[in-house]
Amino acid sequence: MISGFGGGTRVNYVHHDSKHTTSGLPVPFNMPNVLHNLLYEETGIVFDLKQKDMLETLRFSHNALIKFQSTQEQRKQEIHKEILHSSNSKELKDELEEMHLDLLQATYQFKDIVNAMADLLKREQYEQLLKFSNIPT
Repeated sequence: MISGFGGGTRVNYVHHDSKHTTSGLPVPFNMPNVLHNLLYEETGIVFDLKQKDMLETLRFSHNALIKFQSTQEQRKQEIHKEILHSSNSKELKDELEEMHLDLLQATYQFKDIVNAMADLLKREQYEQLLKFSNIPT
């Protein structure tokens, strides 16, 4: 076998942004417009008190996740610059790994809240949300 073309491990780069958080969400929230419409548009859906509370929690979590991703990305760039100057710094590599784990945890917690909201919605509310989002049912 030719050296460099077989075996070994693959390195995949995953860019974490707000669109990446929509992967793995329950249907129909895995479609970007649907989640956005639920969170930020006046869809005309009538929610009970429990659903209103969950929707407020979901909005807060979404906004916090976007802000967290932004600050994490800035710090990550700073760490990468510092690593270029001192590539043997275990502290910087550990900090980078910890940041990655924190981002994964925040993303999973957001997805859990979306799942909880999905469980609370009724069929009529889904139909209204999909109609508002121009998605045929």
